[in-house]
Amino acid sequence: MVMRRRPKQQRLEAIRAVTFRTRSLLTLLVTLGTVLLPISATRAASYYVSPTGSDANPGTRSRPWRTLLRVNSNKFSAGDRILLEGGETFEGNLILDDRSTASPRRPVIIGSYGQGRARIHAGKGTGVLIRNLGGVVIRDLVLKGENAGTNRGFGVAVVNERGTAQLESVWIDHVEASGFHWAGIYVGGAPDLPGIKTPESGRYGFRNVRISRCAVHGNMYYGIWVSGPWVRVHKEYANREVTISECVAYQNPGDRTYKENHSGDGILLDDTDHGGIERCTAYENGYANGSSQGGPVGIWADESNDVTIQFCESFGNRTGGAADGGGFDLDGGVTKFSDVV
Repeated sequence: MVMRRRPKQQRLEAIRAVTFRTRSLLTLLVTLGTVLLPISATRAASYYVSPTGSDANPGTRSRPWRTLLRVNSNKFSAGDRILLEGGETFEGNLILDDRSTASPRRPVIIGSYGQGRARIHAGKGTGVLIRNLGGVVIRDLVLKGENAGTNRGFGVAVVNERGTAQLESVWIDHVEASGFHWAGIYVGGAPDLPGIKTPESGRYGFRNVRISRCAVHGNMYYGIWVSGPWVRVHKEYANREVTISECVAYQNPGDRTYKENHSGDGILLDDTDHGGIERCTAYENGYANGSSQGGPVGIWADESNDVTIQFCESFGNRTGGAADGGGFDLDGGVTKFSDVV
């Protein structure tokens, strides 16, 4: 095909028109950016917490808050950061709920600043509790319960109690949790727990969940647990698109007094559609499991679909009863799975 060039004057006019339109578009974008960006930017702030601070302060780095109670009383906006001073210890429990706002693209971030990771001593409660809120990042923290026998909480619990739909985006990274009764880390709908009736409204959990580089040990029932309330017939899974990677779960013993089902699991992916466990290690879990009807496993999945477990190690896990106590398991209700590698 022969290409015919336009006369020089027409080419110049076309270039000018394109240049004018480009400049007009850039002017419009700059104008919109000038108008809109400061509005969204003002909604994001960093709040600092230090033992040397005061709860009467504004929460800036030079004038930080002092306690977790002050954090719990605040409403946060999408993109905000809650930062605890690294290397320091904070007594109590950090709680964030749907009074605050967050989004997958602009999550609320809970973490540490300065040197090292901050420590939360949670006593008998939960170290970090997120209720009915997606768009959350929890990272660079060390969480410690009183001990697995007397504590009645979780290290991290991200719970959707609404039940109407899955909430989106949870990322837990570089967190250590030990000494908690139920689990080092839990994500999902309202969990089924021994002696606690789960409301039907808590059916749905979360989608787009990442748990990475975490260490969980010395927790009684689970190291890491992703789940939702169990129902015999369901149309949808509680959670979707969950990845647990580069985590270590060890010496989570189980409960000798609980006889009805398993306890002392390392990592359990339950009630999830499209999930994966990769490059994780589980060892010496489950030795105090008290049930002869069901036993713990180092790394396993249950009642889930499209699950892959790969590049993991699981060894030295036991059961105090007669059942299970193995390294890996793709248990009842698991469909469309990839072989364990």
